[in-house]
Amino acid sequence: MRQAIAYSTILIAAGAAFALSACSRPGADSPGQPAQPTYQQSPAQPGRSDSATQSPSGNDSAGAARANQPVPRAAADVARDATITAQVSSALSKDQQLTGASIVVDTQNGHVQLTGSAPTANARDRATVVASAVGGVESVDNELTVSGAA
Repeated sequence: MRQAIAYSTILIAAGAAFALSACSRPGADSPGQPAQPTYQQSPAQPGRSDSATQSPSGNDSAGAARANQPVPRAAADVARDATITAQVSSALSKDQQLTGASIVVDTQNGHVQLTGSAPTANARDRATVVASAVGGVESVDNELTVSGAA
């Protein structure tokens, strides 16, 4: 059953990567043509008159409001994180020392977070080692709780 979950996770990640790669970015003239790169403009600097970051009243509140908005992640970054999540999940499910563990994997910009439970403290530590060994993993935040006797 664990192997079926691993395969379904990989298929979902691959499907998401494929679907996201087909998305067009703002600025594309028509399907099949490359989109023009988009950049988030930094807020206006003091003493600088920049109509793109100033509100119609002339103050910089519009630029400041934009600066506080989260920057959307590129589809390639999302796909890379989905791939890492699938690979880590697969590696964890194949590891014999992690039998009985219930681990949820999440990845943001290559930083992997493990939540759930492990049967022993050794299994909890082993999950960090296994996840760290996957290509593309920048760091591992292991928040697993130990559910059995240590």
